[in-house]
Amino acid sequence: MFGAPATDDPSSGFNHCVAPRPPDCVDAPATSYPTDECERRVRSYVANVFRYRECLGAETQRQVRRANDTLDKWKRRQSYERR
Repeated sequence: MFGAPATDDPSSGFNHCVAPRPPDCVDAPATSYPTDECERRVRSYVANVFRYRECLGAETQRQVRRANDTLDKWKRRQSYERR
């Protein structure tokens, strides 16, 4: 569900990081959801937050690599044009 994007693939609508939403049961009246069901949803939400954080980290690293590659290409081009 929140897998990290491929190492150097450009972002697409299918591999971006999606922020999880807190479960509705936390704000609902206590009688609306069984306690064990709400606890299960809260645990799932927390797990998804950690996966989301990992996804953001991976995407950030990928974008930094991409920016560095772009700068390297630009510098090589400038160096070549000065000759």
